[in-house]
Amino acid sequence: MPKLSIVIICYNQLSYIKYQIQAFEYIYKNTIQDFEIIIVDDGSSDGTGNYVGKKINEVPFEMRYIWQEDKGFRAGLAKNKGVQDAKGLYTMILDGDDFPSRNTFLPYFRLIGKMPKWIWHQIGFMGIRWRIDKECVEHPYSYDEIDKFVVKKEDWRGNKGNIPPEYTHYFSGSNFMLPTETFKKIKWPELKGFGYDDWIFSAYFITQGGKWLAVNEAISYHVDHPNTEGDEKNRELWLKAKKEIDKFNESFK
Repeated sequence: MPKLSIVIICYNQLSYIKYQIQAFEYIYKNTIQDFEIIIVDDGSSDGTGNYVGKKINEVPFEMRYIWQEDKGFRAGLAKNKGVQDAKGLYTMILDGDDFPSRNTFLPYFRLIGKMPKWIWHQIGFMGIRWRIDKECVEHPYSYDEIDKFVVKKEDWRGNKGNIPPEYTHYFSGSNFMLPTETFKKIKWPELKGFGYDDWIFSAYFITQGGKWLAVNEAISYHVDHPNTEGDEKNRELWLKAKKEIDKFNESFK
């Protein structure tokens, strides 16, 4: 297995970060060991930094912490900082409220093992997410426990297979894996505010010769929360992002 860098983006999600670290301690003991964790904090004020700082010397795997000042939602900048710091051959992104499952990593590595090395830089892998109730973090981490809190197993990316250019909007900015050097060259769009930067990144990757492969067995858990698609401001962001995506997709017609 190639070494894996896992970049976790968070903001005032200490209760979830504690749970994630427990998850990776379990994974280190039971599944894979050649990985590093990079937690990038978008200016939290809930004690995340103090907690992670103590855990860095306690966990059996390499873990680093990067903090940036809170100047609004700057997840794109946080992702780029984490990726630039990554040392693994591949990098995976997780949100602060995403947790790995038993099946998150091995399906990725099985596919990577089948890929000729000369095309590694062109192939990205995208897993799916099951939604869980936020009450799960009030219990000790275990897969038997977390499975009780799954509220939705259907995932809107789950049956798309290989993602063609016109379906860049089926890409999600969490639970996906790219060769680290490819990720560093493309970079995440550093938009201000929330909305659709993941779809624009997908378009960047595809128009530079990349291809997404769906890995439906690579499951992570995502804390269920209300969707903001109906928000008017979010709608404006989407229309702006769609122009960018359409511009990139036009080159394939």
